[in-house]
Amino acid sequence: MNRKWFVSGALILGAVGATTSTVSADPKPDGNIVLTCDGESYEVSVAGNGAWTPAHDLNSTLIGVPVAFGEFNGTFTPTGGEPEDFTELPFAKPHQPRTNNIILQCSYTVSGVFEDGTFTGAGSVTLMVPRIH
Repeated sequence: MNRKWFVSGALILGAVGATTSTVSADPKPDGNIVLTCDGESYEVSVAGNGAWTPAHDLNSTLIGVPVAFGEFNGTFTPTGGEPEDFTELPFAKPHQPRTNNIILQCSYTVSGVFEDGTFTGAGSVTLMVPRIH
């Protein structure tokens, strides 16, 4: 499973970048993702599978573009098997320009059920949100 794709598509965010041999398919998350950013919660949707795919707030027209991901901790439990914990290291978008946009620090959890087993995880993401003039 490409974790970068999962979290990214899962969240947007999401990205967690590595591959593991225990999962054979690229999973998609169940439903939308709830981000907690600077004390406020946002329900977001991500349409894409890249690490830098924007997140769309479902309750407004705001869009958050991920610029960095913090450590991600997850557990994959194969069907009929023992849980397998993993940690992905933080990573950031290279060559980030200076910006006057809003920068939000967010946390999230993701989960999914697949034919190979179940997946849960939690991480953080830094989002750039364009200012509305």
